[in-house]
Amino acid sequence: MGAKSKRRGSAGERELCKLLSSILSGSFVRVPNSGAAVGGTNVKRRQVLSKMQDRTFRGDIIPPDHLPRLVVESKSYTTFNFHALLQPRPYPLLDEWIGQTLEVIDAGDLWFVAIKVRFLGWYIVVPEIHCTDYQFCNYGVYLGRYGQFRITDLRSFLENNRERVLQQAGPKDLTNTYSMVELAV
Repeated sequence: MGAKSKRRGSAGERELCKLLSSILSGSFVRVPNSGAAVGGTNVKRRQVLSKMQDRTFRGDIIPPDHLPRLVVESKSYTTFNFHALLQPRPYPLLDEWIGQTLEVIDAGDLWFVAIKVRFLGWYIVVPEIHCTDYQFCNYGVYLGRYGQFRITDLRSFLENNRERVLQQAGPKDLTNTYSMVELAV
């Protein structure tokens, strides 16, 4: 990845953090030096990390404490070939992004891929298995290597589904929350 692409990605992550904070509340921050800290060839790192360390490095964005099961992969591109989503074959670039996210999620996590396209805005890729829980305005359906997904405008999706996202990404129960004892270990 070139320096210009890295700067665009970092700027996109900061912008996404502000957008998520404004809609879902709390402090969303970039993963420092993000880029497969626990994904890809580094997936074995998850075995030696504490719960909090593992949670911190999944995806590109660190969610606030009230959303421990939220995993967000952020992509920022100058262009995105939306027409490729309508072809009768998978779109390898989108499948790569989805695959990166699937490598780091746990059962029960709420995850999505957020895509910023220069001059067009932010979009969200939502797994079809979660779509019955959400309200969608306009969306496209993508069938790729990892199954079926809906792609729609990120802001309107989060605004229309704020309470549901907060519920699904929040702590499952009291045994899954991080206690001060766990954080100190």
